[in-house]
Amino acid sequence: MQIGPHRLAPRGDGGSTLRCRPEFEASTYAAGTTPHTWAALDRVSCPVTVVCGRAEPGPPMLAPGVAERLPEGHLERHPEVGHFAPLADLDLVAASISAAAPAVG
Repeated sequence: MQIGPHRLAPRGDGGSTLRCRPEFEASTYAAGTTPHTWAALDRVSCPVTVVCGRAEPGPPMLAPGVAERLPEGHLERHPEVGHFAPLADLDLVAASISAAAPAVG
């Protein structure tokens, strides 16, 4: 997987590190798959665009089910990126969000 430069911070030794704290990254995974999160999807009352990369093991496998469970859910798949679409191509994901935002208006 290739990570976009917006997610990396330079280190003093010439290498890079993720900009987010490891604890935050871990909490994203811990919260995203809990049963209470899944059970609450049908109560979301605004339009939601679920953006994901190509179908491969990981979060993209869940994306169609999430979009289907949301009352106003829409699945937008980008097969040109992997399962970490925001890490690989933030501009692509940001454009998807921007395009969906007027629907919320």
